[in-house]
Amino acid sequence: MMPLILLVTALWSQYAFSNSCSDLLGRSQAVRAQHNGVDRLNFRLVDPNYKVLVLARHGKAMPRNKFSTEVVRNNPKKARLDKKRPLLKRGKESAMRLSHVLGQLSFQNVGFWGSDAKRVKSTAKPTKKMLGNRLVFKSFEKDLYYADVPTEMHTRLTSDTGESISHAFFWGHGDTTVQLVKELTGANFGFLPTGGVMIIAVKADTWEQAFQAAHGDTEIYTWSPNGTHYIQSLDTKPIEKFELVHDSE
Repeated sequence: MMPLILLVTALWSQYAFSNSCSDLLGRSQAVRAQHNGVDRLNFRLVDPNYKVLVLARHGKAMPRNKFSTEVVRNNPKKARLDKKRPLLKRGKESAMRLSHVLGQLSFQNVGFWGSDAKRVKSTAKPTKKMLGNRLVFKSFEKDLYYADVPTEMHTRLTSDTGESISHAFFWGHGDTTVQLVKELTGANFGFLPTGGVMIIAVKADTWEQAFQAAHGDTEIYTWSPNGTHYIQSLDTKPIEKFELVHDSE
């Protein structure tokens, strides 16, 4: 009787150990999947069934001397001064870090659009250099500076030029960038810190379909220098979110 009990105990221990290993493996795979946004996004970038739009906010710039967004929008003189604000050292550093993160991704036939503010163009510069000849279109425009960005970008991406673009970038400001995030994802709240990025992958054949599919198959990938980005989806249609992790972090 004793040997039988020992055998059962041994078999149970082996079974329990096996299950424990399976649980640990499952958890480790889940952790890898959670932090492996780069690999998943790269699959989307080579999938013709997805449209991908990169939404980046400029890095930390010189203070605006208490110019509110409303004042800047309604005062051309102050708007001109606001556009000239350069990046601070930390803003330049975050722009470089962002280009390193984006350098892990398989972008092709890239179109660049953005505000014509100096801090926006300076933030985009390292990524533009990194993309090289994969960048096929570039335009930084006054109409994308504190404008109705969702409408403006919809117009550009559904034009003949936009339809020839596989992956699109928009470089802008805090409010306008998040407006575009909401338009594409159906989110009801979002925050993107300076130097951060949200990348929207939408299952769609055309850019027109991508804008119409705001509540459809949508994934969002995020990265920021300090990890304070935030997006809240509609309760009825949660958004899949993935973190982009820089190798040196």
